Amino acid sequence: MLKFRWWLLGTLFIAFIFNGCAPVYIPNTVNAPLLKGKGELMVSGFGGTNGYDVQLAFAPTDHMAVIANGSYQEKNYDSNSVKDYHKHYFGEIGAGYDTKLGERARFECLGGYGFGQAETGYDFTFFQTNTGVAKGLYDRYFIQADLGTSSNFDYVNMGIAIRGSYVNFYKFTSGTEVYDKPQSNIYVEPAVFIRAGWKYIKFQFEFGGCISTQDKPTFNCQPFLISVGLVFNIPLILPQ
Repeated sequence: MLKFRWWLLGTLFIAFIFNGCAPVYIPNTVNAPLLKGKGELMVSGFGGTNGYDVQLAFAPTDHMAVIANGSYQEKNYDSNSVKDYHKHYFGEIGAGYDTKLGERARFECLGGYGFGQAETGYDFTFFQTNTGVAKGLYDRYFIQADLGTSSNFDYVNMGIAIRGSYVNFYKFTSGTEVYDKPQSNIYVEPAVFIRAGWKYIKFQFEFGGCISTQDKPTFNCQPFLISVGLVFNIPLILPQ
């Protein structure tokens, strides 16, 4: 009987943790273009567990990359229940250094800034019913390192990326509670990706994660992300 009680309490606690901590911050798909040289433009579009993403990347020089990203998601809206509801809009720009490693590999380091808004519903019962929406306006600063293969003549390219994000909700509310001070956290966001296709168009699959550096953050992130989409390579300036 005692074992059963402990099992029941453990089950309730796990249910509370996983149902009560709805993710407010959902990272976008990592933009790791690994551009091959001056004049290359990359245009990408993705859909996945984190919503929809559009991405641009351009190489103004052989060793510089400029990126712009947008992300959107709205799911599970129901006027009778906010459980599993989430909506966000987010946009950012960035730039960094890009270089060749060997014959077919490339490395790049990027940094940038973005801003957006997000809201997430929660509806769970733990001794009493808790229902509401956590929402706010936020900005994000990020640094990112990417390593992978990159060649027009390869049918398959793959790589890894790791992004560090400082996320700051400068306006944040949870239900009826209004936070007077900004709420911030630093997240580590690793990702692996594979691109397969032809010279100017490839299909991309990306799997990523989001790891909080705080034990008990005010807002949570989505821990795992999967996205799929198309990547278009457009050489605006042909190599000499």
